[in-house]
Amino acid sequence: MDYSPSIWFSNFSKNIGAPYRLFTFPFAGGGSAIYRQWPARLPGVEVMAVCLPGREMRIEEAPFDSMAALMQKLLQEIAPLLDRPFAFFGHSMGALMAFELARQLAKMNLPQPEQLFLSAFQAPENLAERHILHKLSDADFLRQLIRYGGIPAAVLDAPELLKMILPAMRADFSMIETFGFNAGKPIASDIVAFCGSHDHAALRQDMLGWRDQTSAGFSLSELPGGHFFLKSAESDLLQLIEASLEQRQFRAVPMPVSCPTSQWRHDGV
Repeated sequence: MDYSPSIWFSNFSKNIGAPYRLFTFPFAGGGSAIYRQWPARLPGVEVMAVCLPGREMRIEEAPFDSMAALMQKLLQEIAPLLDRPFAFFGHSMGALMAFELARQLAKMNLPQPEQLFLSAFQAPENLAERHILHKLSDADFLRQLIRYGGIPAAVLDAPELLKMILPAMRADFSMIETFGFNAGKPIASDIVAFCGSHDHAALRQDMLGWRDQTSAGFSLSELPGGHFFLKSAESDLLQLIEASLEQRQFRAVPMPVSCPTSQWRHDGV
């Protein structure tokens, strides 16, 4: 049984009491299960996966369709868990959630993440250029989702299952597409960004814009794959995250970031 101090988080009963926490945020329509194997790969870290309403064990709850409302609730839920050094990781929509939550923590004078791992989501100043999808008909909305490649074939072949997950997907896209970014003071956390070599939804040049959102360090690593390299290049991604966490913990002794299992590109700025 998964241990969690709140229905909003799960750490899959691994690494409880570790000195460092990594909070993970899901992509649109996704859940905490995508991070189930991470604790085994990050043994010195307590991985706390955010569990949003409208999916997985919370499927019967209404999903949030407003980023502001979600942030207000997440602030309440996460505050008791900021009692040790921590970082955020978010993929696609999760990157925007992680970034905005870090900004809200700063406004509330609450502890800040030491690092923000932001994956497969363009810098927020580019959001105004995104297409509006959440208002499409179910058929057109589904066609657009298929283009991203994040829906398993087994789900596409199960109409009843699709009917269950579409409300959360639509609500998630509403959160993204109605989010109004107001530029403010850059955050004080390091931003460690990741993009896919063949991801047309988050181009490398758009990911570089994240460096303007921090007053601390910035790097961008390119991994092989499309928008969901989170799955296809998971081993490489975790190796980079682990190395970055170690660099942060032992900054006096610089450590090389290496990823021998595949070709990847890294830019430190």
